[in-house]
Amino acid sequence: MTNKIWFYPTLIVLLVLVFFLQIILGTAFFGWDILDYHFPYLYQTINGYRDFDYLWSPYILSGYPVYADPQGAISYPFNFLLSFIKDDPGYIIIEMQVIFHFMLAGLFTYFYAKKIGFSNHVSFISSIVFIFGGFMATHTQHYGTIDAIAWVPLMLLLLEYSFEKKNRYFYLILTGLIYGMSVLAGHIQTSLNTAYLLIFYLMWRNFFGKSINKNTVFTFLKSVFLMFFIGGLIAIVQILPTLQLMSDSPRSEMSLDGSMAANLVPIHIISLILPYFFGKYGYTPSWLNREIVESHLYIGLIPLVLVIVGFILASRYKESNSRHSAVTFWFVFTIIYLLMAFGGETILHYINYYIIPGYNKLRRSYNFYSFTTFGFSIIVAYTLTFARVNFKVFYLLFKKINKILLMFLSLLVIVLYGVLLLSNSESIEIVKPIINNAIISIVIISLGVLISTALYHKKIKGAHFSTLLIILILFDVFSFNANQIFNAQKLNVKSVITQSALYGENLEFVPEIEQRIENNTSTDAEKVMFLGFPATIQNQSILFGFENIYSYNPMRINSYDKYLQQVFPLKDESGLGSDVKFNSTMFNLLGVKYIVATSDYVETNSVELKEPNFTLIGSYNGGNYILFENNEVSPESFISYSISRMPEDKVLPYMSSDEFLGEEIVFDDQVENKTINQSQYKNEPVKVNQTGNGNFSISVDMKDTGALFVNKTYYDGWKAFIEGKEYPVEKVNGTFIGMEIGEGKYTIDFVFKPKIYYISAFVSGVTAIIVIIYIITTVFNRNRRYGLVQDKE
Repeated sequence: MTNKIWFYPTLIVLLVLVFFLQIILGTAFFGWDILDYHFPYLYQTINGYRDFDYLWSPYILSGYPVYADPQGAISYPFNFLLSFIKDDPGYIIIEMQVIFHFMLAGLFTYFYAKKIGFSNHVSFISSIVFIFGGFMATHTQHYGTIDAIAWVPLMLLLLEYSFEKKNRYFYLILTGLIYGMSVLAGHIQTSLNTAYLLIFYLMWRNFFGKSINKNTVFTFLKSVFLMFFIGGLIAIVQILPTLQLMSDSPRSEMSLDGSMAANLVPIHIISLILPYFFGKYGYTPSWLNREIVESHLYIGLIPLVLVIVGFILASRYKESNSRHSAVTFWFVFTIIYLLMAFGGETILHYINYYIIPGYNKLRRSYNFYSFTTFGFSIIVAYTLTFARVNFKVFYLLFKKINKILLMFLSLLVIVLYGVLLLSNSESIEIVKPIINNAIISIVIISLGVLISTALYHKKIKGAHFSTLLIILILFDVFSFNANQIFNAQKLNVKSVITQSALYGENLEFVPEIEQRIENNTSTDAEKVMFLGFPATIQNQSILFGFENIYSYNPMRINSYDKYLQQVFPLKDESGLGSDVKFNSTMFNLLGVKYIVATSDYVETNSVELKEPNFTLIGSYNGGNYILFENNEVSPESFISYSISRMPEDKVLPYMSSDEFLGEEIVFDDQVENKTINQSQYKNEPVKVNQTGNGNFSISVDMKDTGALFVNKTYYDGWKAFIEGKEYPVEKVNGTFIGMEIGEGKYTIDFVFKPKIYYISAFVSGVTAIIVIIYIITTVFNRNRRYGLVQDKE
């Protein structure tokens, strides 16, 4: 194999393009969360950058502070760069960014492996094991996870440079900069896991095999502080707003049971050998309750055997294992992270939940498996490096483990063929992919044994063995991981609601609603409610430009979440319940003008929306979707002369009672007396005039002291100005925007200016500028000194 420095990095890039070829050609697409959640938010963010309107989304949850949602990732530099692309960012742009981060992850892993002492071709194999392993391939649907994890190998590489003492602080500061940027990528759990990984790595590399004294401890603490001080300041633009939103959302608390959702269980381990054992997404039924848990374990059969061999060799040849403390670190922590991925199945989860800061807010323990996969890739590199020195010992172990796997798989195929003969058609659909999977696995293992035997008996050269091994590993992981998730999405876009919305296919009710909104001259609110649709459509209302009362998002604002629960119980974080109080005052205050329901939902739940309260507009797309108009919807904004103040915990119970008629404005307050003002004047609807960048103005003619109601979710950051003077904006009627105003004529300007964002953005921006100047200056001075030395020589 060639040793030219550019060869393997180029090959990594080309292989990533081949791995995602169907995505690039448009014959497949990334599905699930990237489609449901990430793309709509990122779509608004990218367009918002152009208009300086990226902090508030009016299209979901009756208004939402998207800047505070980490998965909105509005401050991630690569998202900002996408705003320079002309026209609207198509979905392919988002897919290309994911693919680009795969390339980065592969390149960084390659150079990290080289730095800790592995050869070029072994480092290359380590790289492909990591990026084409199941975790990365499965998590293509999780945009923020891929973006964040891609930078981890680079941070480890920079830490390795920092251990050389020369320019230690330069590399620690650079690591902090990269860590801060990875936090901005928008996946809290990956960021927290990475933080602890870096701490453990620094601790291990500073103390392993060395004498511990005050100087080494002080150096370690100083390194940790400097790295996370810089990283924290870089990421503070996202950290502070997110902490504020989390404290005011259902995600502020996480029970122990909730934290154990979506973790590995022992039976999932078989997916390391047979990735289709539980079924293949998009094609076959699954006989085990699943998310994506078990489908992302597969790292390839040959790499798995190399990992097993590596652990055996490390236990027998400790002097080889200690050749570099970084390798020893991965032997130890790969097992630890694998056990942590099992969540509540082991004691480690309880330690995390009760002792380790941050983990009591998170779930999905299987995300720890990302570091397990990375550790596997380093162990593979170690095993192959050992094989070059002592191939005989390696070959005997490699062959023995492969024999065991071959016996297991052969016996499984025989048993399953027997099951086929005795099974019904449903069982056949479950068994057939397992048999096919097992047969391919047998072929892969057999080829692995064949080429290693050929080398052992000197039938081929070492270089040829390396080439054939790489080809076999690529065939292995490409056969399964390149098809497990995204290639399962070969669907007819005209028959799938998410894809129809995405690519602008003709959803007939969309232009109908758009036209009605455009022609509306009344003061009625114009929000849309979707019933019976996949969660995707809730967030993709952003693409339509519809104001939607719901969103597939667990970080809803608490007051709004509680309001929704009064109107209809939420089924879960991804769907609305069916017991909707359509005729209630609280429902009308939500501002739902149009209700789009699937015909199945209407039939299953016996929905009756009749005159005079509702008008049937029509059915669309072959009768699949039905559109209703709410004739009793409240105005988007109105003034009321009936004002009440009461403690927050009493507002919603009062509003849900028969006593509340919707004619008064109720302020959250600690005042016990309810009625502040009752006037002879009646409510008056007022027009909301959009002024751009999410801001709006309202002109009112108050005949007496009263209050203003605006049908937008209240959140810290809304400000009101009358003739340039700021007036307080308060939370009214449980969750909306309002303010108390006296008699007179006013034009009130409402702007969304969250102080916490502007302060944190300033701190992040200044820190980034200072760090970048420091890095450029340091590199310039280093090159200058190097040039002077060369001149002297």
